[in-house]
Amino acid sequence: MRRRQPGLDPHLDLKIGLFFVAAVLGLAGIFLGRTWPIFAAMVVIGAGLLLRLVLPRGGGDGPREDDRA
Repeated sequence: MRRRQPGLDPHLDLKIGLFFVAAVLGLAGIFLGRTWPIFAAMVVIGAGLLLRLVLPRGGGDGPREDDRA
């Protein structure tokens, strides 16, 4: 299990996965000449954008007390 650093998005893996799925769908639609995979890719990208708004980022951006030297 990976140790998360403070300030990083805890849902970053999910968002990257959604982007990868959307990219594969988009490229498949382009190469196959079909429109439905391209529209599906747009829906998946939209879901990723909604996750950015709905899910809290978590963690602070600044250093913690015990991180100071």
